[in-house]
Amino acid sequence: MDTSSSCPSTMSSSRHPWKKSSRSKPVSSLSLPLEGKSSKEGAWFDVHSILQHRVNETGEGEVEVSFKGFSSSNNEWLDPHASLRLQSKPCDESDCVLVLLGDLVLCFQETRNQSLHFDAEVVGVKRRRHDVRGCRCRFLVKFYHDGTQHCVPLGKISRRPETESRAHVSEQKRQTTEDEKSKVVFRHHPTPRPTVRSPAAGAPADPASRAAGFRSDARVMT
Repeated sequence: MDTSSSCPSTMSSSRHPWKKSSRSKPVSSLSLPLEGKSSKEGAWFDVHSILQHRVNETGEGEVEVSFKGFSSSNNEWLDPHASLRLQSKPCDESDCVLVLLGDLVLCFQETRNQSLHFDAEVVGVKRRRHDVRGCRCRFLVKFYHDGTQHCVPLGKISRRPETESRAHVSEQKRQTTEDEKSKVVFRHHPTPRPTVRSPAAGAPADPASRAAGFRSDARVMT
């Protein structure tokens, strides 16, 4: 059943990237990295493509999505406003300082029954010195879906795209600090200039001067 004609006009493509184009291209062809929240587990999965959209019984728009690594039997109809968003970014060592207290993150939770990614809040941070193994900091997170708290390493945390501007600001500050340090080093350690010093009084003359003196004395003696 074709439901494209029943989609409300308010779902314009300029405001909602999940709306299918006139050629019915899946959103994955537009290179938009998305993740969707499954209504079954309440966890977030990477979206492979958006297949179609419809209006449900309550008049709300829904989209059918397929998830990466799963068969079509796991496709779901999701609310694009509440259960569809840009993909979170997995943290690497350079992102350690960007994870702050109170941040909303996507965190990997491992239990006896399942290992999935859920929304969580950073409620505690313990900074440690990095070594050859990488970042050794620990982050205390509180999961929204069950209220439990876990102490996790940086590798289990993914940052939300909303904090990406913080990364640019941090990089600008780091570059500014390095520039200021280079200016200070240059100011306190100028390049030495070569200087010509005159011989001190009573200092022995060079061999050529002494030879000229001997020749002068010889002429006086004759």
